[in-house]
Amino acid sequence: MSLNLEIAQSMIAASQNKARSLGIAVSTAIVDADGRLFAFGRMEGTHWLSIEVAQSKAYTAALLRQDGDKLQQMPAATIAALSVMQARAILPMASVTVLRDQQGQLIAGIGCSGVGSAGATDEQDGECARAARDAFI
Repeated sequence: MSLNLEIAQSMIAASQNKARSLGIAVSTAIVDADGRLFAFGRMEGTHWLSIEVAQSKAYTAALLRQDGDKLQQMPAATIAALSVMQARAILPMASVTVLRDQQGQLIAGIGCSGVGSAGATDEQDGECARAARDAFI
């Protein structure tokens, strides 16, 4: 199954529902396999910085084709070099999430950010991103 707007919107809704259950607000970005923004949602109460952070997390997932836990093992110098080369923030945070099809091909990168929201952590961002991933049908 491929990504379409209806599915992407349901994924965003799932991430927002998870955020509400955690008592936080997030921005959620879904990018295609090439890292281009496909769908975006921002909850009321999110800080404006969460817009860029969510998109950067999703872009990082698509660019490096890995979840955040593996990205955190990359040398900091490699991440810094990639950020310079791409002229864009590369964020190897635990919450970075990829979506793959049954054959293992990358479909999308997903990034959620509650930065600036009261008490939002990277772990909670990850829970919201995984909720979006799990809502893919």
